[in-house]
Amino acid sequence: MVNVEVGGPSKLVMQEFDHLRQLLGSEMMANQTKIKGWEDAAANARWYLYHRPDSTGAGYMYNFETNYRTKGPLMHGMRSAYLCDEIEVKSVKLLNEMSIVIYNDGEIAAPESRDPDKKDDRVFATAFATLAWTDWVRKSMIADGMTYARVMELESGEKSPAGRQIENIVYGFLKRREQEAEEEAERPHQSWLSDQGLE
Repeated sequence: MVNVEVGGPSKLVMQEFDHLRQLLGSEMMANQTKIKGWEDAAANARWYLYHRPDSTGAGYMYNFETNYRTKGPLMHGMRSAYLCDEIEVKSVKLLNEMSIVIYNDGEIAAPESRDPDKKDDRVFATAFATLAWTDWVRKSMIADGMTYARVMELESGEKSPAGRQIENIVYGFLKRREQEAEEEAERPHQSWLSDQGLE
């Protein structure tokens, strides 16, 4: 899921993304796309769809626009997800940027600096990713009971309690059929059954 900030160069990013999809789907790029395994790369990527929380209609817009009304909820949502361990930060540079982002007179950002290590780009990128996950991924995961522990169990090949129960039912059924076949083989053959066409 792609979520870029509407404004600045993001419109160029959106145009280039659509151009890339067209290139990957074109006939002249078919062989290269197939060789590199890119057939589903662009088809599986999709834009984040923003819906205003106070809107009663079903209107959506691509991506997210940061302004004085939306920046607070965006950044507080990311902070909340971080504090509640819903996101795990593994980037030292992101942690460094997070440490310099401040709330100052209604503005949330890093103070102006020419130093490339004193920016807040990674923080905002993380906030956009967190918003996309919260709005479009987390709800379905909760509905499906996809906790971290359950996903790790499934990926490691371990079966869930329900999976083990189904496996036991199938195993018991097959075992009974096997025993019935063995008992059938041990019974003396009665030729009159086959003579009468009953076997």
